Parts: sequence; structure tokens; C-alpha cells
Amino acid sequence: VEFILKVADTDGTDAIGQDEVLYALKVWSTYRHAKERIREYFEKYDFTRDGYFDHDELKLFLVDLNDGFKVTKEEVDWVFSRADVLGDGKIHEVEFLSAVSAWY
Repeated sequence: VEFILKVADTDGTDAIGQDEVLYALKVWSTYRHAKERIREYFEKYDFTRDGYFDHDELKLFLVDLNDGFKVTKEEVDWVFSRADVLGDGKIHEVEFLSAVSAWY
């Protein structure tokens, strides 16, 4: 819920206005449809099994997305900063699509 509220609050008022409700529903729907695929990636790359990606785990995932080509620390940091919507220094399953979107 916190993720949806933060993502959908596009005007920064700490509340979801009438015009932001549809966007919130779209974000949630997209996550729900991709949830199984996201879990597959977490099973593969969340080596610590703590339920989120740290920088190292995200880097390995991005290298895989990049067909094995090197990904720099700066690129990982940039993607991480865009995807960490909750601001807790972790990429949770609900934030995963933000990481993929930032990379592409």
C-alpha cells in the first residue's frame, strides 16, 4: 500500500487526489499481472533470501538483462535510486518493475 501511495502521488501532496486514483489502480494491476515473473527473478537473484535486492543482487540481475554485458556501479546506483520508491535502501518485489523500467 505504501508503495502505491508513493508512486501514485505524482503531485507530491502526500495524498492521492482524484486524478491520481486511476494511475494507482494501473500500477497495482501491472504489479499483480507481473507478480509471478517477479517472484521467479527474486528466487534466482535474491541470494540472501531476505525478500529484497541489495546493490549486488540488482547488479547481477541487470547483467542478465544486459545479455551478460558489464554493468557499471554508477548504472546500478542510478537504477537503484530510481527504483527505491520506499526509500529504505532496498528493492522490494513491488519496486522491481521500477528497476526494470529505469534500466530500459
